[in-house]
Amino acid sequence: MPNPEKPIVFVPGVPGSELHHAEEGHKLFFRYRDIDSTRWKRENLDLIKGPDDPEDPGPVTAGPAIRRYFRGETLVDLAHGKQAESLYDLLRRIGYRRKSDKIREAPWDWRLPLDHPSSQEAVLETIRELADQEDRPVVILAHGAGGLAVRAALESEPEIVDRIDSLVALGVPWAGTPDVLGWLGYHRKFVPLDKKTTDKVLTTWWSLWDLVPPDPESTDLTDEEGDLGLFTVEGEPASPLTVEKWISTKKYAPRKARATSAHERLGNRTPELDLGDRELTIWNLVGWGSQTLPSAFLETDDEGNVSIELPETTADGDGIVPRRSAAWIRGDGVRTFFVPLGGFQPVPHGTLWRARSAQEMLRRILEDDTVSFAHVFSAVDHTDSEEDTASVRVRLVAQDEEGKKLEDAEVRILDREEWVPFQEDGRLTVRVHRYRWRHTRSDVRQIRARIRWTQWDRERHKDVRLLAEGKPYRK
Repeated sequence: MPNPEKPIVFVPGVPGSELHHAEEGHKLFFRYRDIDSTRWKRENLDLIKGPDDPEDPGPVTAGPAIRRYFRGETLVDLAHGKQAESLYDLLRRIGYRRKSDKIREAPWDWRLPLDHPSSQEAVLETIRELADQEDRPVVILAHGAGGLAVRAALESEPEIVDRIDSLVALGVPWAGTPDVLGWLGYHRKFVPLDKKTTDKVLTTWWSLWDLVPPDPESTDLTDEEGDLGLFTVEGEPASPLTVEKWISTKKYAPRKARATSAHERLGNRTPELDLGDRELTIWNLVGWGSQTLPSAFLETDDEGNVSIELPETTADGDGIVPRRSAAWIRGDGVRTFFVPLGGFQPVPHGTLWRARSAQEMLRRILEDDTVSFAHVFSAVDHTDSEEDTASVRVRLVAQDEEGKKLEDAEVRILDREEWVPFQEDGRLTVRVHRYRWRHTRSDVRQIRARIRWTQWDRERHKDVRLLAEGKPYRK
């Protein structure tokens, strides 16, 4: 087994770090079986709220990354409850030791703003310490909102880039995500808290307001496909941070203050990092294929009441972050790779690194095997696989080492005569009628496909075996 030498700084997302009582030392968050108990609420609920004054965070400090949300009794429970621990499992398979001194965490207090000085210093100091210890640049693994905390830290001190080998962004909502409006707009509850308690707690977290899509009048919220459309008012692009009718009552004044602060601090961020004259290699991994909220909009009823409305989800994201938001970042050092999601176990945003293509990318980056390669992967839609649909969607990617579409990339399913070309961004979705899937065992069926492309002036190909569940569908 290879022994990777690159030191790693892991920056978790929201709420990916434990919270500890700074004075008494005990854990405040996260104890899954205790969090909804009356005693836990009485002793800890006020402490895990976001303080009204971020400069006075109270007796709370950030602890290590949450390894596991809960210990379930079934395989499904274990798969969904195992968060950061599954990342460390992957790193051990690559060659890192269980308690490697080459891996450090940079936990930050996610109750506070993403760019809070304490969060920036947590990231910067961890980078300095590990780079000095190993006497070489570090690789930053930033997950979700942790990527925005890293961005704020790097832009506040661009010279730190000299101590960084590269940044691996795992499902980072660079342009925000409408999913957080489900919590801020009083639509959902945070299991196992009840809805009333959810409204009391999550709406006070400053970091969630920082994840709301910014104002399109303050920054360029577009890509090659046009307006991102993460939030609209009467069909026009807007931001819930500036259109405050839905939080304008006196009762919600603290929430309005958080929205205003998020807009003033982060509303004008651009698709490119501001690092002065320094350059940074960013490996941007974008999940694609899990049911995700693509947008949200403002609705006014007949009585004049204003509220946030959430449309139906689509498979164009990683379950939390829309594909276009995660791919919004650009610049000379940015290489964006799509991670097709699906199979028997959906890979949610929280464990994006468990997808096969993400695992292979991490291996290449950490083993310094990125000079030239082909990023060719596929995944069967999880929903189609489980349900008795007439056809099954298959998602494929074919990209080179720069994140560009492989030349002449196309795919052929089974012995079909036609070859289907990939899109310009290296993605492709094809539908395969269920009667074509061949029986293997039990309810599992398979189909084979060949992907071919031109690279290094030679025609190359990769054969893939796709698996799906369900009975054959007759014409």
